[in-house]
Amino acid sequence: MSPIRPAGASPAATPSPSLSPSPAPSRDAVGIQTWALPLSWPTVRTLVASVLGFALLLSTGLPARAALPDVTLPSARAFVQAADVLGEVAEGTVLRVQGAIYVGGTNRWRKVLDAGDAGTVLVGQSLVVIDRSDDDATTVKVFSLAGQLVQQSTVPGRFEQAGPSGFIVSGGDADSYVVSYGSSTRTALGTQDYVDDWRLGNGQALARVNGDWRAVPLSGGSDRDAGIPGNAEPVFVGAAVVYSAYDAVLKQTTFCRASDLGSAFACSSVDVDAGSPGDSIDVQTIAGQGTVAAVLENSDTDEQLLVRASGSAARIRVPQTWADTSAGLEAYEVRQQQGSVLRLGDDGSASVVAVSPQGVARVELLSLSPNAVAGGDGRPAEGADDSTVWKRSLTGAALGPESLLPVRATEIQLSGSRMAVSTASGKTLFYDGPTRGRTVGGALASNLSGGQALILRPGRDSADLLTVDGRRLGTLSSWSYDPAIFGSRTVVERKNRLQVIDVAAGNKILATGPTTDSERYGIWGDWVVFDDDLDPGDDSDDSEDTSLLRAYNVRTKALKTIRVPASVHGRKLIVGDGFAALQVSLSSEFYAWDFAGSAGLTTVGNGNLAAVEGNRVGWIDDDGVAHVTTLPFGGRSAPRLLSPAVPAAFAPTATAANRWRPQFDLTKPTTVGQLRITSGRKLVRVLAVRANADGSIRSLSWDGKDGKGKRVKTGTYRWTLAVSAADGTGAARSIDGTTAPTGSVTVQATFAKAPKPRLSGAAKVGSRLTAKAGTWSPKATLSYQWLRNGSTIKNAKAKTYRLAKSDKGKVVAVTVTARRTGYLTTSRTSANTGKVR
Repeated sequence: MSPIRPAGASPAATPSPSLSPSPAPSRDAVGIQTWALPLSWPTVRTLVASVLGFALLLSTGLPARAALPDVTLPSARAFVQAADVLGEVAEGTVLRVQGAIYVGGTNRWRKVLDAGDAGTVLVGQSLVVIDRSDDDATTVKVFSLAGQLVQQSTVPGRFEQAGPSGFIVSGGDADSYVVSYGSSTRTALGTQDYVDDWRLGNGQALARVNGDWRAVPLSGGSDRDAGIPGNAEPVFVGAAVVYSAYDAVLKQTTFCRASDLGSAFACSSVDVDAGSPGDSIDVQTIAGQGTVAAVLENSDTDEQLLVRASGSAARIRVPQTWADTSAGLEAYEVRQQQGSVLRLGDDGSASVVAVSPQGVARVELLSLSPNAVAGGDGRPAEGADDSTVWKRSLTGAALGPESLLPVRATEIQLSGSRMAVSTASGKTLFYDGPTRGRTVGGALASNLSGGQALILRPGRDSADLLTVDGRRLGTLSSWSYDPAIFGSRTVVERKNRLQVIDVAAGNKILATGPTTDSERYGIWGDWVVFDDDLDPGDDSDDSEDTSLLRAYNVRTKALKTIRVPASVHGRKLIVGDGFAALQVSLSSEFYAWDFAGSAGLTTVGNGNLAAVEGNRVGWIDDDGVAHVTTLPFGGRSAPRLLSPAVPAAFAPTATAANRWRPQFDLTKPTTVGQLRITSGRKLVRVLAVRANADGSIRSLSWDGKDGKGKRVKTGTYRWTLAVSAADGTGAARSIDGTTAPTGSVTVQATFAKAPKPRLSGAAKVGSRLTAKAGTWSPKATLSYQWLRNGSTIKNAKAKTYRLAKSDKGKVVAVTVTARRTGYLTTSRTSANTGKVR
């Protein structure tokens, strides 16, 4: 029930400085580290403060990760991955897919090795893997296509280019060096200036220096002018070198070839019109499969031409976005279909050579409810701005099958049986179980809490608290980075003091907390948790800083505090039932603080903290795999009523259409119980409440009759929900925890006569229309609202309406609404006029 927006970046977590010598940590019955308080002056100060309701838990650092029950969700494999084509060998195509190297073809891929983040190039029949993780040195490993390490070199300098027999590195100055595979010896090259680009062949190299191509002997001799235009992109084909260029004035593509860099170039031209003079045209030379060609891309017209040195030219026709050209092959990402490796024919058409292997879809969104987990992943292909939405039941460690929703999401939130999904189009969809409900404009700005959520409206700096049926309960004009709500309650900071407000009650202040300069705060039940600076030190050394994490009970005024390193302070904070989950930064260790108990701070996992529910934490590891971890603390409060979706009034009739159908959303599952309806001290009716697995009470219905089957009198009745937690933590309470959930419902009568209004007057601009409401029985107070093409006309609320120019060509009608104490407010709408003349 919490947002999954990324936490901000921060330094790595470091231990806080010790205030006094501390004993070694001990372990409790569940294996969680706890620290005894050292008896020192800081401890005495803490004990004194605790008398005033301020409990300070001191620790000398962050605890090691404990072994906690964890459910790992299976990752979807029906996922198309964009592939980088490294080239072709006898066995087939060589691809790089998410750091893994494959060789083969469609349905017969063989994984060669995992290169991770290291660069990889195919040189002949070998794979060259370049590790640039060290800024001062380069490690180059040569693997066979069987995945065996053949040679390895580590030399100072930055990797520049790989060739058939070695590679080039550059030093911190303008010097460049060539290194043979398997050797650590660098041979200085003759370049005397910084090199912009390299090309490496057999025993020879090309370096682009200050925009000019220079021929560089790998033996270490002096470089010289290569006779190649600086804007050309040459390639080596064996010992030969080839380049192409385009002349927009002559409408020609020129191909030039030399047997080696010591020989003269022989050139030939192909007439082709790639664009007008002044257009921006990129030229890429490709060589492979026994052919030499150029790809001309006109960035002004987005057209591409394939020009072969043999003389043919054709516009390139591909199914989707152009991704890469290498060794005569072209790789494309077809997002909705398949990742295809294509080869271009002489006519510019693309034929499929292979389809890249399916990969594992990374989970990007995650949310929890008491009995389910929902998420979003990157299916069907990489690169999308939103995610495929799925949901699974989760009971203990038992994970149910995946069900896909027919919607893509940028945010997902669960609460009981309800679900909110924000889309890339800026809308939010609400579900109750499998049933889709309302769609509202705007994206989720908070967690979903029962039947309500904060929705950020487009073009506004405020957020509306909306019910799942689209009703606006209130507006919040300011909030924290990750605003959290509990029912209709949230936390704001005003004049350096935290306040708990009820957005649905006009932002009424319910409680004011201690002074703070907090950046992150959250709420669950009576507890507000926030971070706070204690004694910030020099910004240049965050390890010197310490921070406080505080939990404040708005009912009892108790304040609990734990000291944490500043690196944990102020990043991401989600508050659950009796604990808070906090994270240093995205994809880092995160922790849980048992502020309602004595377990202290516990390391939960390493990844992206996503959601909390009960005593569970949902998170996503660095590989994009979702986890749900169970804590040995939390989730011990009695159920609270988050939001009663209760109609305020109803008018019972003989048919089932007009019945009172309340819905209740609680914080945890409950057992069978009762909904008691009373009038004063008299029990009128008892409705049986079924047990539930997620805190959602549905299927209740009252027909307006008492326990003997007799229709009750009109008037206001009291309802009280009497259910208990399925886990034995107690009877359900109201949102503030003080009483059993209770409220009122008014039983109304219906009008015996509710006629449809009629209109008199000509449907002509300037004419006056009059509404004839007819005779209502019993008598009622009537109000009017005129409509144009079915939409309300501003300030048109009288019994008569004069047709204006804006009505011309439209149809007009009127709605009459009748009100009477004790009766159901009823509206009736007239027939439309003809089109106004």
